[in-house]
Amino acid sequence: MKPFSLPLLVGVLMFSAQCFAQNDTQCKTLYKTENYQSAYRVCALAAQQGYVVGRYYAGVMMVQGLGGPKNEIQGVAYLEMAAEKGFSDAQRDLGTAYHLGIARKVNLDKAMYWYKEAVRNKNVPAMLYVASLYHAGEGVEKDFPQSYAYTALAASYGSDQAIEALKALEGMAEFTPEVKEKGRKLKHQLIRELQ
Repeated sequence: MKPFSLPLLVGVLMFSAQCFAQNDTQCKTLYKTENYQSAYRVCALAAQQGYVVGRYYAGVMMVQGLGGPKNEIQGVAYLEMAAEKGFSDAQRDLGTAYHLGIARKVNLDKAMYWYKEAVRNKNVPAMLYVASLYHAGEGVEKDFPQSYAYTALAASYGSDQAIEALKALEGMAEFTPEVKEKGRKLKHQLIRELQ
């Protein structure tokens, strides 16, 4: 048997790792430029290679049927893998899957859990989803101060949608001065927890 060259082996492994990482980067770029057919193929490959970004975008495309066959079960499985690695958009979207019953039974406890995980990672849309669940009393007891707090938290990140939502809450009868004051205190507590 011919001896192998350690530098050659290391070089091949480094080149392979760079190629796989390029799939992950290319996946996101293709998705963002709405080249869904190419993105579907590249992201699915990156997902199979275990890349978190690839798993997220492959999951989104599979759930929606963008660029390739619709496969909600595999798509949500990829979202879950990315969510468990701390990818906040995947956490938010997995919360939505549980909230709406996409490839999973509706489970509002799990929806809230994943939305709050995304909030811990400063995902502004997830903050608004949590606020809406508290406002509607969906899966949780109605809690207007919590709804106000999460909406105000999202607005503090400069989200136009959250700023408009906060203005709308300000005008609702349920949001009394006492409710708003409790909400502001809760928002400051959330900000401290996110630091």
